[in-house]
Amino acid sequence: MAITNKETGVWGLDQVYNKINQGSIWEYNAPRLLYTAGQNDAGELGQNLSYADKRSSPVQLPGTNWKYVDSNNTDDGYCMALKTDGTLWGWGRNENGEQGRNDTVYRSSPTQVGSDTTWSQVTTCGRQDGCIATKTDGTLWAWGHNEQGRLGLNQSAPTKISSPTQVGSDTTWPTEDHKIDGDGARGAAIKTDGTLWMWGKGSNQGQLGQNERVSYSSPVQVGTDSTWKYIKLNEDGNMATKTDGTLWAWGYSASGELALNNLTSYSSPTQIPGSTWDYIDLNWSMGMGTKTDGTLWVWGNNDSGNLGQNSNIKYSSPVQVPGTSWRGPVNADKTVFCPRTDDTMWGWGNNLYGRLGIIKAPATNFNYYSSPIQIPGGYTSVVTGSPGFAAFLKVQ
Repeated sequence: MAITNKETGVWGLDQVYNKINQGSIWEYNAPRLLYTAGQNDAGELGQNLSYADKRSSPVQLPGTNWKYVDSNNTDDGYCMALKTDGTLWGWGRNENGEQGRNDTVYRSSPTQVGSDTTWSQVTTCGRQDGCIATKTDGTLWAWGHNEQGRLGLNQSAPTKISSPTQVGSDTTWPTEDHKIDGDGARGAAIKTDGTLWMWGKGSNQGQLGQNERVSYSSPVQVGTDSTWKYIKLNEDGNMATKTDGTLWAWGYSASGELALNNLTSYSSPTQIPGSTWDYIDLNWSMGMGTKTDGTLWVWGNNDSGNLGQNSNIKYSSPVQVPGTSWRGPVNADKTVFCPRTDDTMWGWGNNLYGRLGIIKAPATNFNYYSSPIQIPGGYTSVVTGSPGFAAFLKVQ
């Protein structure tokens, strides 16, 4: 189903919902469905299956009002999701309280976190067992494993925090998409005034952008700019865009994932060439981004053909993926999904356990595609998590 307006054409599920909240011209009451596929080592499929009972094609989860879902990218996965009624849900791994339910019980089907109906955004902390979220009142919350102060709660000792706990007292944290993220024992958020804040581990590669290798257990501002737009983190690196269309990176670039044409560490934001960047994503050891002209660019590791270049050559600066009309890429652990403005979904890279939502050579788990292929099913957006897992959202 293509959903369009008079301004900019087709939007993804989260963008549609934000437009409704902002009181625009949208009229929208279509079902919002959630599907999962791939591995299930910790119940991350949410289908109430036995652990390790995989699914090589997407299966729908109960409910018709899913707004957003995120998943970590470790072997034992977990998911956190929002519904359109403002409730928060979790399932899968819960060793360190990352589901926010004040326990460490693994769950194989979606379970509501508390009773609040004011959740706005949520992100899992990549390869770490924690979550960061905001509410509609502009407050910031965190829970899970707090190693090296990654939750921003001013507690430097490793601690399991198994229920949502407010970070400070500020009420200017973001409620829009793509303005909070967590990974590599640290977190980041862009406030409503456009300033960028980070916390957690920064002691080995300058990941917190403070022009020094220091860790902080509570949020600290990155520079003085107030024009930050989107922020994405991976294990040791960060990328962010500004409202002027520029793209910036800092931290460690093990495989060229910072797109700065080298494998050097940077302890403060450094600009990547270009001024028309739109949406970006960064995960594992690769990154990607769309530009305002609808082109898609990728960089970093390419072991599984995940750069879409029909090869396994890695690049430390942006290279274009064939085609145009791309929007809003999502990638993780060597698998990439990206929609186009005609509302088709495309994927490439590692197809471990069928996480691309397609089946190829059923006897083999490690097939991959090194150039984009269309994904059937009419999905609006996709997130990937643990090495063989993906979650698909659809506006029906």
